[in-house]
This record gives sequence, C-alpha cells and structure tokens, in this order.
Amino acid sequence: MNPQFTQNRSGQRLLLVQALRAVAAAMIVVLHAESLVRIYAEQHNYSFTPIEIFPLGAVVDLFFVISGFVIVYSSQGLFAEAGGARTFMVRRLIRILPLYWAALTLRVTGLAIAVLIGATVSFPSLTAIITSYLSFLMTRSATAPIIPFP
Repeated sequence: MNPQFTQNRSGQRLLLVQALRAVAAAMIVVLHAESLVRIYAEQHNYSFTPIEIFPLGAVVDLFFVISGFVIVYSSQGLFAEAGGARTFMVRRLIRILPLYWAALTLRVTGLAIAVLIGATVSFPSLTAIITSYLSFLMTRSATAPIIPFP
C-alpha cells in the first residue's frame, strides 16, 4: 500500500475506499475506548450504559475486509511476477514488524517500570516476551497448545 493513498501500478487510486477504512479504524478506536470505560466503571462501581447507535463490533469485520481488498488491489502487479509472493511477504514484514516491535518494547518497558515502582501488574515471563517478538513466525494449533503466544 502506498502510504499516501492506495495506488496500484497503473496509478489508480481508491480514495473513497481508503476514507471508509479510516472511518472504520476510528470507530474501532471508539469501540476500544468504550471497553476501557466499561472496565473502569465496573471496577469503581459506576453505572455505565453505552450508547449503541449501531454495533461497533461490526466495524472490525468491515475494517479487515477493506484492508484485505486494499492489500490485494495494491499488490496486483506482483501476481504475475516471478518471486512476487516473496516480494510481497518481505514488503509486508518490513512495513509491519518495526512498528510492532517498537510498540511491544514500549509495553514491556512500561510494565517493567510499573513493577519497579510497586504497581500490582503482572509482568510476562521471558518466554512470553521472546515469543511475542517472534510471533510472526508462529501459528497456534491444537497440536502445539503449550507454546505461549502474545
């Protein structure tokens, strides 16, 4: 995906599709914020009634359907190329892993600081941390349920 707008090799852009995906992503943020407010309210015995205009959980599905379409659309030039699948995977890993690892490092650092200052948080095991950094290499299956996953 082109960082500015989705654009395939023929130069066509999908501005409306990208706008819909941005709206869906914003709604997912609202969904998560609502969950945090609900948890806080339950912990502090407050009454919380969410305003449900429409089921926000449905936008998660919408976001992933649009994202899947955008990924295929913007990568269609790779389909006919020799080694196109490999090129696609390398590009995806380069795009996703650094941000994932940075966010994971911030989380582990934050948890470590919380533990050091005496907060009652659960710090993950070294195995859980390592498997979180390597989770892109793993798949969950019924045959390997003992492998810890992030």
